[in-house]
Amino acid sequence: MNITVDERTKNLILTDVNLAKKNFSASRDLSWDQWNDGTQRKFNINLTKEEADYFASIGAKVVCLPPTKNFQEPAYFVQVNVSYKGKTPPDDIRHWNVFYNGPMVDMIVNKGGTMVRDRLTEKTIKNLDDVHIVKFDCVIRPGAAKKGGQPVIRENGVPGVTLYAQEIYATVEKSKLEMEYAGIPLQYDDDFE
Repeated sequence: MNITVDERTKNLILTDVNLAKKNFSASRDLSWDQWNDGTQRKFNINLTKEEADYFASIGAKVVCLPPTKNFQEPAYFVQVNVSYKGKTPPDDIRHWNVFYNGPMVDMIVNKGGTMVRDRLTEKTIKNLDDVHIVKFDCVIRPGAAKKGGQPVIRENGVPGVTLYAQEIYATVEKSKLEMEYAGIPLQYDDDFE
């Protein structure tokens, strides 16, 4: 994964992200996300030890899973929230950046040999849970972490931050047959029974 800091906004630009888990639908039914109240969209990013050290240094909560029988090295990851709270998207999503301050989420798909970006909304972002993502890039905004209205201080003495997705670009891979037939226009027949 490559990490760059935007000097103007202080946002983190992450490319070639290795996703550990994803819950874009805010499902309560995932064993790894059992405390989700049904409103929290999020994803976890696998980290190397060096990346984990970087995220810890900026105040992010880094989780370290100890080695197991199957994995001899510790596993590190960080959680990124995808929040739409308090934001109302415009009717015309082409004006997303102008009028809307929520996350911009694009799913990049091969349609008939041409790569196309589909802009996802709060209602359609759940589609990312059901596809095979082959490339994932994102922009993350670190925001001050609070618990009970008070600032959080991490174990290393650094003020805590919560990570929020600002932009997501997910390139998905379709099945071989879907790719073969992608160039043929679809026709829906309501009378077919």
